Amino acid sequence: METFFDVLIQVCKQRVERSTGKPCDYASAERELDKVLKTVNLDVKYKYNIRRRYESDPEYRIEQEYAIAIAIAFKFPTVEELNHFLSKASYSLSDCHQKDIIIRDIIASSKGKCTLFEINDALYDAGFKPLIVARKR
Repeated sequence: METFFDVLIQVCKQRVERSTGKPCDYASAERELDKVLKTVNLDVKYKYNIRRRYESDPEYRIEQEYAIAIAIAFKFPTVEELNHFLSKASYSLSDCHQKDIIIRDIIASSKGKCTLFEINDALYDAGFKPLIVARKR
């Protein structure tokens, strides 16, 4: 059974292969994941923690805020691609919830080139709690 952590590694492998034009090994994918997580203020310990969680319980679900933050860090160019990624963690951004609509609108208008800080700022301005605390970049 494929876990969300497996999906994270696959997406990182694809990113590395796209940027280098060469096949990517597992270690390179993990280094890429470290870079992605760092952009949303998550350290290597978090990567090991979620890997351990999925290894011990394949039914484990990462918290929604973290899944969305990681998806934002991957900079998917469309909401559809972002939702496809989130679906691997059993989540999606809906058309009904105001918080999700804010996130969807920012991603759509920036074609995925937004930062977690920008999204958190918009959520805060609208009276919502930020996804996770991120450093300004």
